[in-house]
Amino acid sequence: MKMQLTNLKALALLAGLSLVISGCQKQGAESTDKTTPSSSSSTSSSSSTSSSSEPNKENSDKTDGAAGKEKTAEAINGSGAGEGQSVDLKGAQNINVAKLPESMEICKVNGTPITVAQFKREYREAIISLQNTLSADPVQVAIFDKQAEAMKIKLEEDEKKKLLETARKPQSLEGMTLDKFLKAKKISEADFDKQVLALGLAFKVGSKLVEKQLLNEIINRELMLAEARAQNLYKPAYNDFLKIKESPRYKKMLELSERTPEEVKEDLINDRMLMILLEKIARENAPSDKELLSIYQKNQASFKHGESIKLAHIVLAAPSIDMPPVESIKTQLRKQNPKMSEADLDKEVLVVKQQKLRLAEELLARANKGEDFKSLADNFSEDTMARMAKSGGEIPELDLSEVSADKGSSPIKTLVNAAKGVKPGKLVMTPVETTVGYHVVKVIDRKPAGTTSFDEAKEALKESAMAQNIEATKEKWLSAKRLKSKIVFSDEFSKASGLQAMKQGESQVK
Repeated sequence: MKMQLTNLKALALLAGLSLVISGCQKQGAESTDKTTPSSSSSTSSSSSTSSSSEPNKENSDKTDGAAGKEKTAEAINGSGAGEGQSVDLKGAQNINVAKLPESMEICKVNGTPITVAQFKREYREAIISLQNTLSADPVQVAIFDKQAEAMKIKLEEDEKKKLLETARKPQSLEGMTLDKFLKAKKISEADFDKQVLALGLAFKVGSKLVEKQLLNEIINRELMLAEARAQNLYKPAYNDFLKIKESPRYKKMLELSERTPEEVKEDLINDRMLMILLEKIARENAPSDKELLSIYQKNQASFKHGESIKLAHIVLAAPSIDMPPVESIKTQLRKQNPKMSEADLDKEVLVVKQQKLRLAEELLARANKGEDFKSLADNFSEDTMARMAKSGGEIPELDLSEVSADKGSSPIKTLVNAAKGVKPGKLVMTPVETTVGYHVVKVIDRKPAGTTSFDEAKEALKESAMAQNIEATKEKWLSAKRLKSKIVFSDEFSKASGLQAMKQGESQVK
């Protein structure tokens, strides 16, 4: 199952630290406006949270702490069962956090401070994660692009122009002209433009999501970590960390991270605690077979399908082209060594690609010798989202008629073509190269056109229902938790950003 909270790091703005805060509220005695509790949501790999509740009877302002500089809103529920607090900040768009001192406190969550430094770190990691995700996972690009219509997001003409201009520069095309590059990669100009714009739109969607949600998700994470610790989940999470520590990817993680080994360790253990907590919530709310059958019967038409294939892959990222914001190997190397000649850059690109290919061949050999493919994918794939989700590199089932109808040469189409004739359970015998890099590919299943039976669909239905239930359960839990928690927006940050406090709606989940 996918991790719901930390996946939000995959949604980030590449340029400019801007923030829409839908998490913290500072209350003043003079404020009388009432607002509806905030909600934040994202689909795909992100979490969704909302504060929704039933009416309370009174609000009161209260001075907090020894300094008396921070104020909170306390909502007393109608039954008098206790006090709770939900927070919401209105009018806080496009706050420039970049210029604020890192020591500045944004807010406190039950006494735990959230600082500008923490926000900036989460933001930087989100950028890296987003770039890795989009470069390694064309499926995620397609998911974000599909969201664009629902979110009413599109690329403006000037944005399209800039994206295409950047993508056409020789430094973005391994030093080649566009004509030579298209010929070398056997791709049409129209398909090239289509891929560039699809990636740009996907990134814009991710940017909008994080603008609305990042701080709110940091707050939710603190609340859930406190719950995980209260349920004594640290020990199993620590034991899982010890297993990760022995893997090659841990050493690589330390090399790439700007954080200390102790901080990396803390991050991994916290992430695992959240995963265990969310899995526990899912198990507690798993639907019965009777409920699953009812869902199946109501949606039978959706189980009709054409001929399909299900693949899993291990990605060794080696992007060959620039599709902003994803940078090719050559562009990355040029930034690291701006004085290097084109000829030397080409040699270095070849070295990197050969290293990735050798690793792909090594992993393929290990899988052919019987080593568990899922374990290899979870430990070595450079598809960040898949690795975090522990999905074994599985790609959602693909309808072959839809894939063949695509006139371009997308990475997915390349993988499907490479898998022709390969039986379920078998591996494609050589690593597959795409514009993303090298892929070790396994065929999980093939299905002829027809209707998926209930027995075949049951596990997928169960996973889907559990995912939906866990979101609803988590949403309800967080709403109640936030109402009972002390979340205080600091005076220092309020003054620095010029925010206006708004009164929280009188509501609390019972």
